[in-house]
Amino acid sequence: MQEALNALSRDYRAAVLLADVEDPAYEDIALIMYCPIGTVRSRINRAHQMLRRRLEKTRSGFAAGFNWT
Repeated sequence: MQEALNALSRDYRAAVLLADVEDPAYEDIALIMYCPIGTVRSRINRAHQMLRRRLEKTRSGFAAGFNWT
């Protein structure tokens, strides 16, 4: 998970960590990040999509290389 988070740009990583770990209101995140609330929503959504894709890729690579016997 840390590797997937580190792969995100600074803005995406900050938005998703604030939203998912710290859990302030989106309005507060917008103030912290000095950007409009719409930008916060977009960054969080895109960051979640990027994380999902990266983790699915990692999981499928792990499963393919794992000896199930």
